[in-house]
Amino acid sequence: MTAMAPVTPLWINGEQCHLEEGSYEVRNPLTGDIVGHASAANRQHCMQAIDAAGRAFRSWEDTHPRDRAEVLVKASGILGTTTYLDRVKEIIPAETGISEMEITMQTVATVRYLKDVASMLADLKGDSFPSVLPGGLVMSQRRALGVVLVVAPWNAPIMMTVRAMAVALLCGNTVVVKASDLSPRSQEIVVECFHEAGIPKGVLNFLSISPSDAPGLIAEMIAHPLIRKISFVGSEKVGRIIASEAGKHLKTCVLELGGKAPAVILDDADIKKAARAVASSAMITSGQNCMATARAIVQQGVAEEFISELQKHFANTRAGDVAGSPRAHLATLINENAAENAIQIVKEAQNSGARVLVGDMQRVNGVLQPHLVIGAKPGMRIWGAECFAPVLAVAVVARVEDAIELANTSDYSLVASLWTDNINRAVEVSHRIRAGYVEVNGPTMHTEPFWSNGGYGGSSGFGHFHVEDFMTTHVTVFHSGGPKYYPVVG
Repeated sequence: MTAMAPVTPLWINGEQCHLEEGSYEVRNPLTGDIVGHASAANRQHCMQAIDAAGRAFRSWEDTHPRDRAEVLVKASGILGTTTYLDRVKEIIPAETGISEMEITMQTVATVRYLKDVASMLADLKGDSFPSVLPGGLVMSQRRALGVVLVVAPWNAPIMMTVRAMAVALLCGNTVVVKASDLSPRSQEIVVECFHEAGIPKGVLNFLSISPSDAPGLIAEMIAHPLIRKISFVGSEKVGRIIASEAGKHLKTCVLELGGKAPAVILDDADIKKAARAVASSAMITSGQNCMATARAIVQQGVAEEFISELQKHFANTRAGDVAGSPRAHLATLINENAAENAIQIVKEAQNSGARVLVGDMQRVNGVLQPHLVIGAKPGMRIWGAECFAPVLAVAVVARVEDAIELANTSDYSLVASLWTDNINRAVEVSHRIRAGYVEVNGPTMHTEPFWSNGGYGGSSGFGHFHVEDFMTTHVTVFHSGGPKYYPVVG
């Protein structure tokens, strides 16, 4: 980074705030080089952002939903321009190491997602029906909650930031975004895009906070009386802390946390297709995604063929400098600690009897080659802990019942996949897998825009990015005008 490189600003009440002196370094995960600085918000900035969102709430809620949706559509169009795409291709690799291919895929998906959210207008409607009182009428309306605190992650920084806030904005809430300290510029560009689209002042605010100050300031923001909801995407560990802080103040959350997605391959599946999809879902984004396939459970009759196909895909996929080497398919992990953690999990599995079929259990800085581990089982960390790396654990079972039991032997419950060519088995087995999403004959790395991911609780969190999660029901009862008898007073 040159001396003239810009500092990522805060956005408070529609204005950029550059803190040249109060900033922290942002480093490239592959090289360790400083690639930018981010304004480090203090307590005053956090309170100002919340107050600005509070002041803007009433007028934004009163804005016609069609006009709120139009802002999302405009933001979608701006984000999809060559100007913005070129910027994200420069910024996101510098901060996260993500490949240009993945950035393009994520940006295109984000553009579509904003349009999909804008089309949810009909879900905002209320209802009316006769009261139990003679001649009375009940009218229910969906109303916005108020100020929503969004805490967004570094992986897929544009998509995850937009997912965490877009529905909240459509519903009439105002938002304060707290960016990941690892990807502030990547997430600030989303907020910039919305302001270019004409979002009113104070409706969308943006904060970057130094890692040392973040825990305390986030707790203070959660406690602020104007904050009505917390929308968080990130790790199970941080999600539990946020849920605990919110619980102190009886505030609700949408928490999309970790995953340990199982792929169940039955003996009548198309093995080549299943292996290709499982391998792709395990390795894309270098496994740094809560929807990544982390466990494969295959029936004995097709296990040899399936594992052989997996081995080919894993052995032919290389991690490295995706910007500088045409042979590199997978990017670096976000830091050296992430790579070391994955290595230790694989080594523990090997020491407990599992076999490492592909992978050298070595790293170069944060670069970790794909690892395929056979003979994994419950009780091993590789089966129960989120690796967030290109690591796939495989177990072989005899019966379908065994496969279901193993798939459900996890505290994570976000997504799963099931592979079978028998529709009756697909219906029966998919209903018994404990996951918010079950993809039949498809990769775990897929979600539908009108029904977002959401776990069954536990380590995957709870809630969805749905209209219902960002609105409340307001009921008005109209009494008829006739004479009434009131107890006690007559």
